[in-house]
Amino acid sequence: LCFREMRGCARAGMWWRAPAGGAAGPCRSSPRFAPPPRGRPRGGGGGGRPLAWVAGALPPPRMTARAFPGTARRIAADGHEVGVHAWDHRRWQDRLERLSEGEVARELARAYEAFTEIFGVPPRTFAAPAWLGSDASLSFQENLGLEYASDCRGDEPFIPVVGGTALATPQVPTTLPTLDEALGDTDADGRAFFAATVERAVHARWPVLTVHAELEGGRLAPQFARLLEGWRALGYELVSMRALYAALDPAALPRCAPANTSTAKN
Repeated sequence: LCFREMRGCARAGMWWRAPAGGAAGPCRSSPRFAPPPRGRPRGGGGGGRPLAWVAGALPPPRMTARAFPGTARRIAADGHEVGVHAWDHRRWQDRLERLSEGEVARELARAYEAFTEIFGVPPRTFAAPAWLGSDASLSFQENLGLEYASDCRGDEPFIPVVGGTALATPQVPTTLPTLDEALGDTDADGRAFFAATVERAVHARWPVLTVHAELEGGRLAPQFARLLEGWRALGYELVSMRALYAALDPAALPRCAPANTSTAKN
């Protein structure tokens, strides 16, 4: 949930086919805390109750989840896993590199407290706006008792390393391109994107896709439904992020420091 936003959407959708084996060691790729190539703002599908965040990126921001707690609780009651996306999406996305460690900690703490106020239980996961993170944000997350986080882009789950120390909160990154960044770039339209995404998932070790309610849940919903049908035909199962995390062995995950992390000033 993003608690101060102009509008709401769901950032969700995880398709997973378990890879074989895997052992602790260096990452086979370079996970990164950075916007995708297009650098646009970021914000479920159907079938398997994906993880949902409330998000958006248009100024001026206003309260959303706190203004509509009943809606937020209904999302959880419908069987969706819910997690924290940010306290103020715009502030995090635009100013993270300029925030002090204390300011980063306050952003996370306020979101944690608001989530607990709404749902009566603390959040178990966090996903950084625009896949932006810092050593400060990763380090403070260690105080929140999270099961896992999904703050970055990459090719596989991993244990983040900050200052040479492996942290306790695993990262389960988004691994596939998103519709909004691919349109007009690698794919001409939604139909081309969804067709290509079926193939991309086949070749991904950990296929994890982020979807947006205003696109895949709106005018492109029929094409998105066909994407889901295509994956099902290939034997894929839609699972929540928590289910994906539960299938992992943290001791076997590679350890690495995400590239392009922003460093909060003191």
